[in-house]
Amino acid sequence: MAREQAMLALWHIVMRAPLLKFGESDENLDSIFADLEKVSPFAKDEQFWKLFTSPVVKDDDTKAVIKTLSKEANLMTSTTNLLYLLVTKKHTLILRDLLKEFEVIYNKLIDTEVALVTSAIEMDKSQLSLIGKKVW
Repeated sequence: MAREQAMLALWHIVMRAPLLKFGESDENLDSIFADLEKVSPFAKDEQFWKLFTSPVVKDDDTKAVIKTLSKEANLMTSTTNLLYLLVTKKHTLILRDLLKEFEVIYNKLIDTEVALVTSAIEMDKSQLSLIGKKVW
C-alpha cells in the first residue's frame, strides 16, 4: 500500500501535473500519448530496461541513450525532459508504471473504455471497429 501511495504522489509531481497541464488541449494530449506509446516498447525491452534502471550506469550514459532514442523516435522535448528527470531523480524504475497510469488517465480524459477481445481467428480493423461499436 505504501508503494502505491508513493507511486501516486510521484506520478502527480513528476508526470501528471506538467504533462496534463501541457496537454490541456486535445491536440497536445494526443501528442503526449503518441510520444509515450513510442517509449513503451523500449520500456518493455529487457536490454533497454536493464541499462535505463541500472544504478551502476552513469546518468550521463543513460541520458545519451535517451537522447538517441528521442531523436530516432522523434519525441517531443517535454517527453525527453521527463525521461531525463526520471534519471536525474533516480526514479527510473517507475517508468513502466507511469506509462500504464498515463494510459488509464488518457482514456478517462477522452472517454474511452478499454476492452480485451479474444478470438480464435485474426480479426481485421473493420471487425474490431464493429466490436467497438457494440461494446459502446
